[in-house]
Amino acid sequence: MRSAPWTLDDAWHMMLVEDCGNPFLLELIAGFMRQTRRYELALMRERREVLAAGANHRAVLAALRRRDLDGACEALHHNLMRGAAPIVAWLRARVAKGAAL
Repeated sequence: MRSAPWTLDDAWHMMLVEDCGNPFLLELIAGFMRQTRRYELALMRERREVLAAGANHRAVLAALRRRDLDGACEALHHNLMRGAAPIVAWLRARVAKGAAL
């Protein structure tokens, strides 16, 4: 059975931080991911927009393979901001129209 793309994306992001050794922080991150997923899925339903992350994930992996932690963090930051921008814009537009979040 195939996993939903967002399930694979969440698992990929959790793999990046799973060795941090802080279970509280890991649960906090997982909670943020669950909360933002609600809005991401709503955006995709309404606009049929796909928030692709493949190229950004490859950039993170390439930096990690080079043992370039700063580069990996920069690529991950780019990935997160690229994914967040359309969601934030969509939420702002909904608020401006008086729609429920």
